[in-house]
Amino acid sequence: SSLRGTTVETISFWLTDPLHFSPSFRNNVTRRRAFEGQHSGKFAHEMDLDDMRKKASCMVLSQGAEAIIYSTAEAGRPTVTKHRFRKRYRHPELDAALTATRLKQEVRSILRARRLGVRAPVVTRVDVVRSLLVMQRIDGKTTKEAFLGGELGEERKHEVARELGRMIATLHDGDLIHGDLTTSNVMIEETTGNVILSDFGLSQLSTLVEDKAVDLYVLERSFRSAHPLDGDELLESLLSSYKTCSKKWCSTMNRLADVRLRGRKRSMVG
Repeated sequence: SSLRGTTVETISFWLTDPLHFSPSFRNNVTRRRAFEGQHSGKFAHEMDLDDMRKKASCMVLSQGAEAIIYSTAEAGRPTVTKHRFRKRYRHPELDAALTATRLKQEVRSILRARRLGVRAPVVTRVDVVRSLLVMQRIDGKTTKEAFLGGELGEERKHEVARELGRMIATLHDGDLIHGDLTTSNVMIEETTGNVILSDFGLSQLSTLVEDKAVDLYVLERSFRSAHPLDGDELLESLLSSYKTCSKKWCSTMNRLADVRLRGRKRSMVG
């Protein structure tokens, strides 16, 4: 059956349904070709962009290497729509399989994070055929914007850093790797002040200490490059909170020291 119009209530069903979650290329490619064939030969992402641009409420918020983020609205509620567009340089079958797999993994990771008690956007609709992920829109600013904008006092900055450390510790203890921990992917909600983790597009499940250490190393580099004035102090608060909240912090921090050393060697060699 078609996955268009899938609601949040049915997400848990089709994520575990073999028909919808088969790793084989054939299922995903067949669905995409059938869908494109119904729309005068247009690729799915081309039709999606045309439809979205016609809506007055739709605007592009950002674009990355893998997806475009739109500001949208559904049932009168503000949402954001993440569209993983087609890569024309990839073989169509490979592209369809990779896009579907990454979209499903992102949804899995968001749901897993929320079950673990980590604040993440609410998923409202998933469309695997058209590579769309619709989520709750967070009214607020990224941590990067809030820190650099001078809107937060020093104590509040350290409070946010400690909360972020707790959230990452919870993810890692649940064997969930975010994969793209930067201050641009952490939101501060305007009304509540809650810290919300976003963009799970590169996330994965892993029990490896190495993956958890690299996750922290990416965040460490992000803090020091984007916040040169107080990045080290904020990192100290974050890592202190991580060690307090994680049951497996010792092995992860030991491996983080090794990862830092390898990173410095790469920088010296160039």
